[in-house]
Amino acid sequence: MRILGIDPGVATIGFGLIEADRTGARLLQYGVITTPAGLPLSNRLYQISQDMSQLLEQFKPQEMAVEYGFTDERKELLEELLKPEYQELFQTLIGSSQDLTLSVEQVQEILDSLPDDLSEERRQVILTAYQLLGKVNYFWGGKSLVLGWDSRWGTPKEVWAAGSPSTGTVRPYGLDCSGFVDWVFYNISGGTYVIGHGGGAHMQHTYCDPISWTEAVPGDLVFYPEDTHVGIVCGFDSAGNVQIIHCASGANNVVVTGKSGFTTIARPKFYSS
Repeated sequence: MRILGIDPGVATIGFGLIEADRTGARLLQYGVITTPAGLPLSNRLYQISQDMSQLLEQFKPQEMAVEYGFTDERKELLEELLKPEYQELFQTLIGSSQDLTLSVEQVQEILDSLPDDLSEERRQVILTAYQLLGKVNYFWGGKSLVLGWDSRWGTPKEVWAAGSPSTGTVRPYGLDCSGFVDWVFYNISGGTYVIGHGGGAHMQHTYCDPISWTEAVPGDLVFYPEDTHVGIVCGFDSAGNVQIIHCASGANNVVVTGKSGFTTIARPKFYSS
């Protein structure tokens, strides 16, 4: 019989595998799973889950079932639980996880696209916004005042907010455009500031001062007519054109695009407070 023992933790998780029979017990493998100091708890749990999955994959549950003499019924149940659809169910029950850490190369590429004299506060706004690029679905009415990854993202939820063709349907939970902007400012402020104070894009606009497009600086907000959509200026392309990062319904994700559709630009009072 093989026995896998786990010494649980968050910074360090120890494990050991022994094989025991009538002649005694033999140590087969041991080690530790570690997570870097300073990582947010959500990132640590994500790394632990990934490493533990690799550990379990290495010891092949199906092979262990044969070795341990599982009945046909138990083998069938095990195979059923290992199917992808059950993994989706488990995710729904325990929430999702995602590593938001940008690589050194990604950070450098983003910083290289920003003005040299940009304030550190605005740099952090852009870097934080890029953490969700391509990772969070668009969800009408979706908000999140969570530091780091929100475990609800990606799990099936009914769209409860009125006013959208998606209202009443079940979709992977995520953010809408103003929810994305809220999450960014909430995170760079350590959870102390919600731009718009809980309202949508229009309320966010009221907490900004109007500026012209020639005054655009990364970290400023841009809006569609009548504040029907909002995004964050995240830099400029090689031709000097404004680039916008936003959670777009058409792309069903956080994307970077040009200014097409955005007609007004404003500067959050957050920077002068």
